[in-house]
Amino acid sequence: MRKFEPFGDRVLVLPDATPAKTTGLAKPKSEEEKPTEGVVVAAGPGALNRKTPVPEWSGGNPHGVVIGDRVQFPRYAGRDVMHMGVKHLLLRLEEIEGRLVEVDS
Repeated sequence: MRKFEPFGDRVLVLPDATPAKTTGLAKPKSEEEKPTEGVVVAAGPGALNRKTPVPEWSGGNPHGVVIGDRVQFPRYAGRDVMHMGVKHLLLRLEEIEGRLVEVDS
C-alpha cells in the first residue's frame, strides 16, 4: 500500500458521490454534475495549520485544513487523480472555498 503526501499547499479531497438524478433522460457524461463538496484525505504542510501551532512559513495565518474536514470547492477546481483505485481531486488550499461545519439547531 502507498500513501499519498501532497506537497506545499496541495490538498487531496475525496469528492462526494454525485447523486443519481431520475429525470428519465440520460445525460451525456460530459454534462454530468461534478461534486462541489468532499472530505480532506491528505494535505501538504502548507495546508495543515489550523489545529497545530501556527508555523513560521504561514505568515501567522491560522487558516488551513486537517484530514477529515468536509470542504466546499468550485465545480471545476483542481484536477482528478487516482489514489488507491478511487478518483480524488487534488486542490490548492486557495481553491477551497471553506469548511462545512455541522451545527445543532
